Amino acid sequence: MIDSKLAQVRDAILWSVDSGEYPKEKKIPSSRSLSSTLGVSFAIVQQAVNSLENDGILECLPRKGSLVRKEYPEMLLRNQFSVFNSNLFWMDDFRKLFLAALPECSMYRRFNRGIFELRTSMSLQANYKEFLDLNDIAEEIGLYNSDLFMQKPFESFRHSDGAIYGLPFTFSPKIIFCNKNILENAGCKIPAPGWSYDEFIECVKTLRRSFPPEAIINYDDTAHIWNSWIFHFGGSFFSDKGNVEIDSPKTLKSVTLLRELKDEIGITGPVRLKNKDFCENKLAFLVSERTPFHKFSDLQKSDYCILPFPKIEGIEARVVQATDVICIRKECANRALQKSFIKFMFSEKAQDYISSTKYEIPVRKDSAMKSIDLEDNDDMVCLNESNHMTAKYLVDSPGLMNLVNEGFKQLIFSDKPVEPELRELAAAVRLYRKIQKNSAIEISI
Repeated sequence: MIDSKLAQVRDAILWSVDSGEYPKEKKIPSSRSLSSTLGVSFAIVQQAVNSLENDGILECLPRKGSLVRKEYPEMLLRNQFSVFNSNLFWMDDFRKLFLAALPECSMYRRFNRGIFELRTSMSLQANYKEFLDLNDIAEEIGLYNSDLFMQKPFESFRHSDGAIYGLPFTFSPKIIFCNKNILENAGCKIPAPGWSYDEFIECVKTLRRSFPPEAIINYDDTAHIWNSWIFHFGGSFFSDKGNVEIDSPKTLKSVTLLRELKDEIGITGPVRLKNKDFCENKLAFLVSERTPFHKFSDLQKSDYCILPFPKIEGIEARVVQATDVICIRKECANRALQKSFIKFMFSEKAQDYISSTKYEIPVRKDSAMKSIDLEDNDDMVCLNESNHMTAKYLVDSPGLMNLVNEGFKQLIFSDKPVEPELRELAAAVRLYRKIQKNSAIEISI
């Protein structure tokens, strides 16, 4: 247990590093100066500085003082909770709730890794070997009780042996936001939730007569965009048994449709558009997860609507599940703290807070229903699409994730014939997995 005064000094220095007050590769104030500012002894400050040097945050130079190491965001702090995107609009108030419930933990913004983490689906699946199997704790605290928690979001994270390395905290089906102002200005009819793919393409053609390609939809090489379309069109990377399906007829058809969509939009390369472009009326359609744009921008709720991905005749509806996943690193040996962390994250207080923000959907049922207005068409689209969700990317290593992501990024913008390109990528993936299976080390790409 760290002495309370020592912990307070460490925390004060770390918050100054985290806020940018003490920048990377710059000196922090001297120990004597910090002693005076913080009202503690020089010896305590020196202990705190030395401990932060041992943690890889500071570098102490003889007779020159201490500076913040450039690599500090990659260091692993004891009991740190790190979030994949520390700029999420709800994070500041949630941090207060978290630290009040778990004062022995920290939640600094700039640390990319933590003993506790909130990750995205594919990132967790690719790096699952770094994390603990949480199945026993999940059972112990009742997360598999279908009366209390939604079970669909858990399906994509449960391994065949029953292990589960990540627990869904919030989820959302991938959906399409429609900017009514842009569509009306272009003479497009506002689509209804049951719209077809043909209707979508007609809308794209109409928009092209009035707007440049980059104002139509966020079609780019970001994985969460193109894989939403690949899965919606019926494609996949791997089967549940682990067989490569990248060159299957369904995936061939999905990539072909995605290429055709690119041509209809008229783009020749990725156009990196963000949520703010939609909020600023610069984008007609936005592929995203549930986000309350009207809460943090000038966009009014009446300015946009939410649509499911357009239906395609002959293709079973499948929707990518965007998930914020809780995981705990193997370095955490404190079983009691593991349990306390998970209990808080799924508590009524934490889940109700997420519900109040309208960010994604909490997995706790009563909290989820507090965030859903059954009279609101947009909320009902999200709720209905949740029945068709999947997050089964089944990429089980960082190298495999990079290979699949880079391969598809090149494929969707290539002008070469789709089938031989897919076969080449599938062969590369099979070879990688064969080599990795017989290798004692992780092969990075």
